[in-house]
Amino acid sequence: ALAVAYGPRLMQGLAASAADFAVYRVASSLLGARAAAWALAVQLGSWFHFYCLPRTYSSSAEAVLGALALELWLRRPHGALVGSSHRPAALLLGSLCVALRPTAAVYWAAMVLYEVQSTLLSSSGKLSGRVLRLVCDLLAPGLLISVVVLAASTLLDSIYYGAWVLVTWNFARFNLLHDGGALYGSHPWHWYATEGLAVTLGTFLPFFLAGAWLCCRGVGGLERLRGALVASATSLAVLSLASHKEYRFLLPFLPLASLLAGVGLERAEAACARRSKGGEGRRALVLIVFGPQLVAALFFSLVHQRGPEAVMAHLRLQPPGPEGAFFLTPCHATPLHAFLHQNVPLHFLDCSPGHGSLRDRFFERPLPMLAELFPSAEHPPSSGEAPPEGSPVEPCLQSRYKVQGMALPEVAVVWGSLISREEAVGAWLEANGFELEALLEDGVWTEGPYVLETWPTFRIYRRKAHLTE
Repeated sequence: ALAVAYGPRLMQGLAASAADFAVYRVASSLLGARAAAWALAVQLGSWFHFYCLPRTYSSSAEAVLGALALELWLRRPHGALVGSSHRPAALLLGSLCVALRPTAAVYWAAMVLYEVQSTLLSSSGKLSGRVLRLVCDLLAPGLLISVVVLAASTLLDSIYYGAWVLVTWNFARFNLLHDGGALYGSHPWHWYATEGLAVTLGTFLPFFLAGAWLCCRGVGGLERLRGALVASATSLAVLSLASHKEYRFLLPFLPLASLLAGVGLERAEAACARRSKGGEGRRALVLIVFGPQLVAALFFSLVHQRGPEAVMAHLRLQPPGPEGAFFLTPCHATPLHAFLHQNVPLHFLDCSPGHGSLRDRFFERPLPMLAELFPSAEHPPSSGEAPPEGSPVEPCLQSRYKVQGMALPEVAVVWGSLISREEAVGAWLEANGFELEALLEDGVWTEGPYVLETWPTFRIYRRKAHLTE
């Protein structure tokens, strides 16, 4: 069970180390030894990398593939970051990024267009020769690779779906044309620029901005990173058009941020050396910049929202029987079978895209929804009526919006604030023979069904007939 639960994270952690190596290799070849050391320190010392990069997010995999692709994009066989002989391999990795998350297409299209513009405006050789080189070395291989990867991705998706489907188009239609992500929360258009980068970079932000400014001016080897910076800015501008935004969507852009922050820190180190003696300035710089990153990494990795895994660890030690468990929590609040790894039924409140999902209806009026979910249970006579059935964003999801009545489970995992806000739910649990077995903390704050909550908890109840001695 532990291998199934944590094996993917270990594999993603190993993959993340490849991104660290790629960042260091680019920095050492372009920016020099000192800037490379700082860039690697930023990459390894980032609280957000420590917290998110080992997770099995598609954004984490895209960040790793993107860092490797950027290193290949800028490298020649000799290691000099000036040529294009590795660009087909870079485009292959970039195409895999697009297969993982179609939004990556904006970044790679901008990278290619920037290269086309730079080559056409270059004064090196005849225009006809430059055009031929673009077609033979970049455009033709890139088009072929993109078509092959997209076709392979479509074939695999269609095999698993059992019907021909173009997931890339469905992704674009849902997120861009219908703005379906807004169902999971919306943010202002400037959120990535004004909050997202500030939170994910933290104390690295001023040094990143300094490095980005030097890159725009083309100082030293930073000129070679200008295309990646333009592509990142273009991609973030397009992502900002969608209402739904998340910190993790910034992961693919952070390897470049590490490179630019490394340059800024190198300049800051030089300034400290001129103004102080004996290395005191450098030590102060390290403490001020990396100290908060360490604190944040430990807090978010060990304290913040630790409840979901604690719930599953408890159930793994005291698993439910054939009657299973029901999670009266926000949907996907905890891992499920991957962490339990036992053949017991697990049920939760569905939150498929649309308006009025089971989760929304339950937290709006929990007592009448309990009567519909568990019709054979004991219910107070004044339960009232449940909210009307909702409407999904796609007709194929309609069945998930219907309540399927079932027998009472052995275990009920309940969102803590539900009990404190709806005392009748606690009375319902008691009337149906449930007793509190465990109260598990979930950090300091979270965004739950009642918006921002402090000191959230999970409560695990078990029916008396099944309590262990």
